Formats: sequence, structure tokens, C-alpha cells
Amino acid sequence: RELYARDLVPVVRFAPDWGDRRVRNQSDPGSDGLRYTALAASYVAIVRGLPIPEGRRFYVEVHNEPNLCYEWSCARGRFEDDRIPSERIALEYASMLRDVADALHALGDPRVHVVNAGLAPGGVRSCECVGPGEGAFEAGNTSADFLRQMAAGVPGVFDRIDAFASHAYPAEGEFDVTIFDAWVP
Repeated sequence: RELYARDLVPVVRFAPDWGDRRVRNQSDPGSDGLRYTALAASYVAIVRGLPIPEGRRFYVEVHNEPNLCYEWSCARGRFEDDRIPSERIALEYASMLRDVADALHALGDPRVHVVNAGLAPGGVRSCECVGPGEGAFEAGNTSADFLRQMAAGVPGVFDRIDAFASHAYPAEGEFDVTIFDAWVP
């Protein structure tokens, strides 16, 4: 209410409970990290309870920097060599984004808009599966690499969002703006 009273447009990041970095464990049982309909339903319940005034906008940013091991960790024993590759992380996050976006859009509320998670400019090629926020990682992906992996894993995923979030702070690597040619008319 305070934000709207000040004529601001809220952009609120939704994510699992604080300290729970095993987001893939929030996926639907038996989906192996590829379906997030129960999590999406809980996000819808939160949005339904918000006091969004008529004619105003509310943006849901779905998660945060999933291209970092700290934000998308895995348990031992699931992946070869106990390492989750970036392509798999991108597939899982794109699946989460798809399911959450579809659920929020199914509300049919023109005030509610969906935004992807801002990515770390310098991401990982793989993460060691250990405790959340622990373990070794292989650096070397840019956010553009991760976006390509998301699009390859879940075709059309970027057609499901209403705006694009970016974490534009310095990091090693380059950003290739031509990555957006496929998504911008």
C-alpha cells in the first residue's frame, strides 16, 4: 500500500524460503526438477492476497541469479561426478519460470506481470553437489550463455514473461545483445 501511495511500481522477487538454496527440491515430486506447479500455485496464492489497486501494476521476479551455485544447488548422488552442469540448471530454472509464469498469467489479472530472475553477469559451467552455498564450481559462462541454454531447454520460455530483469554490474566476460534477436520483434 505504501508503494502505491508513493506512486511506485513494485517489483518483488519471489523465491523459496530464506536459506533454502535447493530450489530444485521445490519441484513437483517425481519431476526431477522439471515441473514446479505446486510452487507456482503457492506464488499465485500470495499474489491473490496482495492489495493491488485497480489500474496499477505489480511485477513478480521469479527467483534470483539461478546461474550461480549458491542460488541453485543440488544434493549429492543425483548427477554424474556429483556436479550439475549449467545446461541442466538452465533447463530446471526455465521449467520453473515457465510454470510460475503460466500460473500467474492464468489469473487473468492485467495488473500482474512476470519477470525472469536477474542473472549474475558471470555464471558457472557446473556446480559441485554438496550443501547449499558450499562446494567447488567451474566458472566461465556469461548470462548470455545461460539465456541460450534456457531457450534451448524450454523453447518459448521468454514468450511467457512480460519484462526482462537484468543484474547489470561488472563481471568478467562479454554480453552479446544479439541474443535478444530471437525474442524481440
